Amino acid sequence: TPESLVEMVSKNELEPYKVIDGYSYYDEHGHEVGCIVRLEQPISKKKQFRPVYQEDGEYYLGRPKGGLPLYNRPNLTEDLKEVWVVEGEKAADALIVLGMVATTSAFGAKSANKTDWSALAGKEVFLLPDEDEAGEGYVNTVCGLLSQLEPKPTAKIVKLPGLKDGEDVYDYIEFKTSEGLPTEAIKKEIIALSTNTHVVDLVPDKTRSHYKTNYRPE
Repeated sequence: TPESLVEMVSKNELEPYKVIDGYSYYDEHGHEVGCIVRLEQPISKKKQFRPVYQEDGEYYLGRPKGGLPLYNRPNLTEDLKEVWVVEGEKAADALIVLGMVATTSAFGAKSANKTDWSALAGKEVFLLPDEDEAGEGYVNTVCGLLSQLEPKPTAKIVKLPGLKDGEDVYDYIEFKTSEGLPTEAIKKEIIALSTNTHVVDLVPDKTRSHYKTNYRPE
């Protein structure tokens, strides 16, 4: 399996990593093309993400030729109108549990351009940035990539209130859940935030600061 392959490689470390989770990537037809395996050292809690791809029924460590599609690609159908974009599979899954169609790109915040974003052409895209510089940079890169699609999507950058440095929508949902809010109420709250956020002007390859003021709710 992909997990056993990665765990075997990590045994060379002074403190071996243990597999915590794995996130499968599928093409538009639902065929698995690869996965991202999340590892963690039990004592230091240091994390690592390793890509694994499948070819002719065998798993190989590394990136597949041509990269990976968007996460949750089979549900990014042509008739879909709205999609939520986050940084990281864990955050995407948190939204999917709420009943929202969410996606992300593989290989981290600095590798958005290694993914094919064409499935989002013409759609209404809501971006939920992580509360840090990397999250801001990721959103800027994604907006630049969306600007190159035809038909061009519309995009809103939704700022979640109350996030601490380094937190994301997963943490937001966890906090709201701890307050006793049911799933549907959390979903409605996030959607309400998007309603009060204005559409950004999608332009290619702008600096990190270009969209900074655009993702504050009006």
